[in-house]
Amino acid sequence: MKDAPRVALVSDYFYPKFGGVESHIIGLATGLLRLGLHVIVITHSYGNDDVEDETTISLTVYYLPVGIVAQNCMFPCLYPSLRFFPDIFERERINIVHGHSSMSAMVHEAIWHGKMLGLSTVITDHSLIGFCDAGAIVTNKLLEGTLSDESTHVICVSYCSAANTIIRSNIPPRLVHVIPNGISASFNANFFPPLKDRKTVKIVTCCRLEYRRGIDILLTIIPRFCEQFPYVKFIIAGDGPYRVRLEEIIRRHYLSDRVELKGVVPHKNLPELLSTCHVFLNTALTEAFCIAICEAARMGLSIVSSNVGGIPEVLPKDLVQLSNPSPKEIYSVLSNVVINIRNGHGPSREYISEKALLKYNWSDVCAKTVDIYQKSLRENKRTFHERLDKFCKVEFAGYFYQGVLVVHRTLFYLRKEMKISRFHVYFLLSFLMPSFFLYHILNTLRRHIF
Repeated sequence: MKDAPRVALVSDYFYPKFGGVESHIIGLATGLLRLGLHVIVITHSYGNDDVEDETTISLTVYYLPVGIVAQNCMFPCLYPSLRFFPDIFERERINIVHGHSSMSAMVHEAIWHGKMLGLSTVITDHSLIGFCDAGAIVTNKLLEGTLSDESTHVICVSYCSAANTIIRSNIPPRLVHVIPNGISASFNANFFPPLKDRKTVKIVTCCRLEYRRGIDILLTIIPRFCEQFPYVKFIIAGDGPYRVRLEEIIRRHYLSDRVELKGVVPHKNLPELLSTCHVFLNTALTEAFCIAICEAARMGLSIVSSNVGGIPEVLPKDLVQLSNPSPKEIYSVLSNVVINIRNGHGPSREYISEKALLKYNWSDVCAKTVDIYQKSLRENKRTFHERLDKFCKVEFAGYFYQGVLVVHRTLFYLRKEMKISRFHVYFLLSFLMPSFFLYHILNTLRRHIF
């Protein structure tokens, strides 16, 4: 591709960890490389974990030695990462910084540094975030500050996710684009022998074992379901804090031969696992775009899912059975699907797979993403003074972000124009940071209390 963009994909979430964001980045990077773009990935280091080779295309990955605080994310501090991002962007001659997940602190830092270097910035939001709890408030305010200058294009994976992002970040809808996830070509029922055995109906679920994935619902229905349907077996792929409770339920109800905990299954092994199952169960309480049900549909499985977030947009109505996220309703829908499979009724695996294969090809996703890149490159970049003025519209934290921007610009000046050494920059930071935050806290208290 002539004058192809040079792209840095940035996120706290990447291999060797497993998840939807990680597989999305790999799929997008692979597709962009095939289109002739220069692509690198920047993430944080994972200690001694082995990095799995998930693609046959050579991909440069920077694993930065930064500290991890919570939820597998680095601490959002901005200035210390000056020793990494500008050097990488300049060395690789990057002109597009593409962050993945607004919950990733590394994404926000990369976008801030990219804007200071005059680079085009794009962010893909993969999740639905609430508005009430403390974590959501902090995340939303961080996102609003990052996008407040209205120069970053946002890609959302569903229309539900797009509406959520517009409300959270308070940005114009013209900056938000909907591009669904792509699905790997390895998920194809035609690559595996047909599943003819209906004596044992296998129900598989594949997700991180945590609250927002609806594992409480799973814990409630498994014992009852195994009691009513002696020919049913559950296979659970994934790991997380709820694994202990699942193991306890299995022991308490003597279900070791009926429920199999697979742990984390590498993404490249998922097609083989799905090819041996009949039903895919998704009990998520919130979901912007569920890649897992698309992958399962491509493998010909009957889909039972909670009706939340962007899930109704993902598959045609005849390929998925939706239910409210409650144990009683999911139990009822799942029972009907299992009975139909046992009796040989309902859509065939061939029909489900053939129809699902028509959707979510990586070639289409990458082509649409490149269009966003080209649009972003053509736009004029915000000046320092324009960005400073735009921060005024951020409620409560506007002055804070203006102060952060001033210090950020000063440090870039010291680094770029005066060729100041890293040691001196961080020596200066040791004095600037505490005084800056103390001033902001005291000023906020003075305005709100007195």
